[in-house]
Amino acid sequence: MLEINELYYSVRQFNLEIKTFTVKNKSIHTLLGNSGAGKSTLLNLIAGHLKPKTGNILLKGQSILNLKPNKRKIALIFQNSLLFPNMTVYENIGYALKVKKENPHAIKEKVTLWLKRMNLIGYENRMPNELSGGEKKRVAFARALITKPELVLMDEPLNGLDPKLRNEMLNLIKNIQKETGTAILYITHDFEEALKISDQISVIKNGQMIHTGTPESLLFEPEDLSIIDFFSYYNQKNVTIKENEFYIYNQKITSEKNGSYACILPPQGIILMPGNDAYITERHFLKYGNIYLIKKGPENFYAYSQEDFNVGDLVNYSIQSKFIQFKKES
Repeated sequence: MLEINELYYSVRQFNLEIKTFTVKNKSIHTLLGNSGAGKSTLLNLIAGHLKPKTGNILLKGQSILNLKPNKRKIALIFQNSLLFPNMTVYENIGYALKVKKENPHAIKEKVTLWLKRMNLIGYENRMPNELSGGEKKRVAFARALITKPELVLMDEPLNGLDPKLRNEMLNLIKNIQKETGTAILYITHDFEEALKISDQISVIKNGQMIHTGTPESLLFEPEDLSIIDFFSYYNQKNVTIKENEFYIYNQKITSEKNGSYACILPPQGIILMPGNDAYITERHFLKYGNIYLIKKGPENFYAYSQEDFNVGDLVNYSIQSKFIQFKKES
């Protein structure tokens, strides 16, 4: 669907270098990174609002570098809904079709379809200032998708929403994407949001991709350990290994190493089972399983399981040493 090759862009002291990047057809691909990492810069290069110094951007196998933004068949959804304040919900959604001078009857059919998809039936004549934040987001989504773009770029589209509404909107985006088959490049700095919505995730740091893969690979097998600096589900503990043995979360581990290390343990490295040794204090629902925060005495750590446990359940746990990664302390 979308292919980027040897892309280079520079502004002031910031350099963006993307050797290769692909968004597959009919998928949600999330670009994840902290502020200033280059997420929005890459999005604007794809949309055509910035021009790279070198490299190529292809959509369905064809270069789009020389196409104006409105000719790229790419829709862009910003953090702010940016609805036309003097137009009704109906007029906002149908605006692009009207500009293309489509038949009014066809416009009515398409707008009605998107009103249904976005649960906005009955809102047709409301003005933007009469809508809640979530309603404005749904209107913006409908306005972008009604033109049947090849690719939708979403730049942190759920900012400003409370957690419950944010989760509802994530489900809505997933359902709409599945129904329409539209490819989406979704930009966020929220790790949990990325895990819930994505088919693929790429992590960008200081203008470079440091990981691309499934949500599972990001959580369990990061290509770069610096990823843990802004992901809350990794367990990290400083240990001293003597005579090839050390303790982590009250369990003895043998190792070929000796010395002081930071132990990095992804949550799937801790197996849970019913018992009475520790208990669950938090449960995080993800796309493919659950992350549990476990309390054992004064210590807390994350474990992953596809089994159903509830907050307050007593459990036993077993640490799988093969998942531990060691980072030498300086």
